[in-house]
Amino acid sequence: MPGPGTRLTDERDVTPAAYALIAVVAAMLSYGVGTVLQAMGARRCPKARGGTAHQGSLVRVRTHPLTRCGLALDALAWGLSRFALHTLPVFAVQTLLAGSLAVTVVVARLAFRTPLRRETRVAIVVVLIGLVLVGASAASATTESPGAAMVVALGIGIPLLALVGVVATRRRPVAAGALAGVAFGASALCARAIGDVASASDALRSPLVWMMLAYAAIGVERFTRSLEHGSVSAVTASMWVAEIVPAAVIGAIWLGDRPRPGWWPAALLGVGLTIGATIRLARDEEQEAESVADPAERSEPVVPVARQRNVA
Repeated sequence: MPGPGTRLTDERDVTPAAYALIAVVAAMLSYGVGTVLQAMGARRCPKARGGTAHQGSLVRVRTHPLTRCGLALDALAWGLSRFALHTLPVFAVQTLLAGSLAVTVVVARLAFRTPLRRETRVAIVVVLIGLVLVGASAASATTESPGAAMVVALGIGIPLLALVGVVATRRRPVAAGALAGVAFGASALCARAIGDVASASDALRSPLVWMMLAYAAIGVERFTRSLEHGSVSAVTASMWVAEIVPAAVIGAIWLGDRPRPGWWPAALLGVGLTIGATIRLARDEEQEAESVADPAERSEPVVPVARQRNVA
């Protein structure tokens, strides 16, 4: 049964729910395409001797037109996903965003003219099935105020994640990737709990808005650092699992997020399929990139994975 203060979809809510689904799918596509554009921009910038990046080359990468377009798409995706969270439950939005990795793989293969392996095609189909199940099970719902306990808990989590993340990054990069996922999930919870605001000034006075931004910044920083010290596939997998599962549970308990009546099995199956196939995609792309001896000939999907969360 829905929690207190939750209103499930009826005929009048179809349009808001449809708009939210369109927004989150557009965000998923924007993240995927934007990631490939950033990889292309990085590819077209010269590196220092030995193929290593130096400060000048990093500046050129960031200022390359393709990189800027990719970052703009990331920012658009972030805004669209925050909009969707006002209507759709956290588990639906976060799971659908995880599908951006499949978009990245497909677009990167087209852009760099490399074939899709059979295992990769199967994983992409599984992701699509999972996304369809999650999208179909998502119910539009409004929530009451999250309450002081949740706001305080989210506030305490910011310095805690920041401190633990610094320690974990070098010693346990996979754990640091999971912490990044927790931060991204917490940012989504903040956005979901904000609710409707009358004006921009009201939004700026809301502590949840600033918490949302703080968690996003922590997630981006921790994820980027963890990739410097650990396996791309392992870090990415731990990030997605930690981003989706805890936020979905907390959203169900504190915010009343629920699938449509009778759709619990489909929602759980969709989330599981999407997470599992996303992990497989990340692992397969990294293994294929590492199997190529010449770095200049590497397929780029492993770079997009590393750049997947410039904006959380």
